[in-house]
Amino acid sequence: MTQNDERYARQLALLGSEGQEKLARARVLVVGAGGLGSPLLSYLAAAGVGTLTFVDEDHVAESNLNRQVLYTEADLGRSKAERAAERLEALNRTVRVTSIAARFTGENGPALVAQSDLVALALDNRETRLLANRLCVAAGRPLVDGGIDGWSGYVTAVVPGKTPCLSCWFEKRKPGGRAPVSLGPMAGVIGSMEALAVLQMLLGRPGPAGRLMLFNGAQWTLSPLGAGRRPDCPACGNRGEAPPS
Repeated sequence: MTQNDERYARQLALLGSEGQEKLARARVLVVGAGGLGSPLLSYLAAAGVGTLTFVDEDHVAESNLNRQVLYTEADLGRSKAERAAERLEALNRTVRVTSIAARFTGENGPALVAQSDLVALALDNRETRLLANRLCVAAGRPLVDGGIDGWSGYVTAVVPGKTPCLSCWFEKRKPGGRAPVSLGPMAGVIGSMEALAVLQMLLGRPGPAGRLMLFNGAQWTLSPLGAGRRPDCPACGNRGEAPPS
């Protein structure tokens, strides 16, 4: 048994060597390395996703530490991109980690999306979420997204041309007037669900594509919402064939 076989023994029994090789060849872009990004990045690195690129411009603050488990008190004031990269490389040296200490924007976003096989969002920013959605739709890249607020959270996945995009779900909803609030475990649950969705899609499984999976942490319920693509969607309307009704 090689070192990598030993590392991945539990998942090789589930995925087989072909599935593990798919993960090793994959290139994933993660936007955000905070509460959702911490479990998302950690589990993708631990699973052996071959190339992980992530973007975050922030520095570690004490208010982050109740949920952003990539960081400790010793990291206060340090760049999240720098510290998260060090942690991920220490977790799995076989993964190629590229950290970018910058905001994801319309200037750097197109190239980052084009260089990736799949994009995952770990954000609490509506504008950046919808920007990433537009870029993924334009480039034909699948997208996994999640969010939390209070006791509630969601995970969804977008396959451009086949499923509703994030604008179909969220464009017409009024943005919230405050920053999201949550207990740390809610970020852990939703970030882990995002990681599961990313791995499934890299392996050719549908994951939550086309559904908005709503998790209620207060009542311990998971509810799927389904919808068709909006013909008037500003991001994906009239792009490709809409799924049959």
